[in-house]
Amino acid sequence: MTNFMMQDIVGAMRAMVGFACLFFAPGYVLASAINLFGFRKLNFLARIASAVVLSFAVSPVFAILLGRVVPLGAVAVGVGAVGCIALVLILAGHRKLTLPVNRDTIALAAFLVFGILVIVGSLVDIQVGNRLYFSVSVLDQAYRVAFTNGIAHSGIPPQNPLYHPGAASPMRYYYFWYALCAVCMKLAHVTARQALMASSCWAGIGLTAMISVYARYFLQVKDRLYRFILVAMLLLTITGLDILPVLYNLFVHHDFSGDLEWWSADQVASWFDTILWVPNHLAALLCCLAAFLLLWRARSSSTRRDQLSATILAGIAAASAFGLSIYVTAGFAMLMALWCVNLLIRQRDKSAVIRNLGTVALATALLLPYLRDLVGAHSGTESGANAGAGHLFQFGVRKMIDSGLITGLPALAGLNQGHPVLLDQLVRLCLLVPGYALELGFYGLVLILAIRARKSLDPAYATALWLSVGGLVLVSFVRSAVIGNNDFGYRAALIPSFFLLLLAAERMTSASSKGWLTLLLLFGLAGSGFQAAMLRAYVPLHVAARMPGFDGLPEEAFAIRTEYAEAASLIPDSAVVQSNLIDPANYFYVANMLYSERAMVTDAAIDCGAVFGGNPALCAETQRAVRELFATPTISATKARVRCNALGIDYLAVSRGDPAWNDKNGWVWAFSPVLSDRNSQKDADQTKDKRFRVVQCGTASGSPP
Repeated sequence: MTNFMMQDIVGAMRAMVGFACLFFAPGYVLASAINLFGFRKLNFLARIASAVVLSFAVSPVFAILLGRVVPLGAVAVGVGAVGCIALVLILAGHRKLTLPVNRDTIALAAFLVFGILVIVGSLVDIQVGNRLYFSVSVLDQAYRVAFTNGIAHSGIPPQNPLYHPGAASPMRYYYFWYALCAVCMKLAHVTARQALMASSCWAGIGLTAMISVYARYFLQVKDRLYRFILVAMLLLTITGLDILPVLYNLFVHHDFSGDLEWWSADQVASWFDTILWVPNHLAALLCCLAAFLLLWRARSSSTRRDQLSATILAGIAAASAFGLSIYVTAGFAMLMALWCVNLLIRQRDKSAVIRNLGTVALATALLLPYLRDLVGAHSGTESGANAGAGHLFQFGVRKMIDSGLITGLPALAGLNQGHPVLLDQLVRLCLLVPGYALELGFYGLVLILAIRARKSLDPAYATALWLSVGGLVLVSFVRSAVIGNNDFGYRAALIPSFFLLLLAAERMTSASSKGWLTLLLLFGLAGSGFQAAMLRAYVPLHVAARMPGFDGLPEEAFAIRTEYAEAASLIPDSAVVQSNLIDPANYFYVANMLYSERAMVTDAAIDCGAVFGGNPALCAETQRAVRELFATPTISATKARVRCNALGIDYLAVSRGDPAWNDKNGWVWAFSPVLSDRNSQKDADQTKDKRFRVVQCGTASGSPP
């Protein structure tokens, strides 16, 4: 029996090595070549941190630009060559490298290893015999697997793998992270899922490196540098007081959510949650922070060479950030615009403003091909199948706690009927403070203490406080308008979260009183532990309770993955494989997205996935046609073949949970399964007893079925 769990763990470790050629080697080679800010004189740990930060800044945009002119396989070869050059540089100068070894640095290394194990353990499918148990994070990871596979198969610019109504649709999304994962797939010979697991680990490594360089160069921590970094890393495990509303919902309403953050409509995600679910947004934050630090250091540099290098690299970092997350970059750009105004009016630093404008100009120039993709033909939003693109942002008070708890009170019925929007916004405003108290917890008290001590803060800490407060104000009153979720509020909140992390590390390494801080810290640590347990326990508990959509899921997931793994060599990479989308909340559907590693005609969303590229006007008819394939009584094999060819579907994936499975006279049993091409007729007959089968129904990817 195949052990898929061990396959994924080994593949993720191999991908970790491949990503070193993307997230370490380029920065090391570049910094060594130009000796950026005296790079060659740094000890080895400082070089590693600086190289990782610089690699995150430059690799995304350069990989994308190179991928536009050569195949991704060639990009992978080039990246591998850079990795070899970095290794040669390290070996050639190893005698001059110093490596500080003490209790703090040993603890740092141990914590990194522990963190990688926790991340992989939180993402991988746990296999018990012939059963696979998902982590809740597959709800997002399934889409990211599809994006990564789509780019690996179609190249750059990519096609939307979730919407293929008869023809490929250009992808309109911030896809840089998935392109890097696709490069790693080819470099390390791993699957998209394995590359994504490793990418989450490297996002955590990048965050650790960023903490290190900010402690060294921004806050200029000296005597207690490694203790500061260690404390900051440990604080990454601390979340807010989310555990209180979650436990309330669990014991009072018997609501066991899959993630600690789901209690809030507009969550402020923990670092653990961000690393697992959205490493691309964290990578964008790292690029923004790299750009800001480069510009910050350029202000104090005495050499024009370093100033020019820093400005150019900041522009490259800004371009990378935009392609990793438009929302994080937009939030940072708004704050930087205010910072420039401050530099110009209060500090009269015209040269710094000019450098900032040069950064924007260079970033825009590098992004021109990508921007042309974004404004390409046809896109949609989740607001409806025929909606236009709409505005990217809008004003509105952040919905921390459900305002309906108050607006629905009988005493407010008249106001709610006459002015519902006004009442809702006023209630949201009143609930902001208690909402942030729950979401920030320990960090909220750190913020209050820093505000009280603001007059005694040195410029770097004062700037960190300003960015924390400014970031919170920004995400409290500006929200994204393109989709139903407030993605801008979720992701731009990473900006104040990082600077609050720095302020918290300073507070915890100082001699200041830590009484209440310690108590809130313990609550935050308990919340993170509970969050990690929820991610893994959610599916097994629902399976044990035989909840709808979960009964038999582990066995079905194993069957689906086994079938796809065995048929992988028989299904072309460019094939379109469609599964049932009638119930998008059903985890069986997620399993098909995770394991098929092929494009599909339509996603289950209301807009068919057109929000990621494509004409939403075709959505309703496409979904109707696909639904009829899996309904009962199902259509005949002849009609199914005609429909598949019309929609561009090459293969249909069907499980015994689909209504069409039970129609023994329908197409499900009329078409031979893909594996019958490899097996004997006896084996093909036995597939009728299986839980899942993939059949060829179209002619685009091979001979007629």
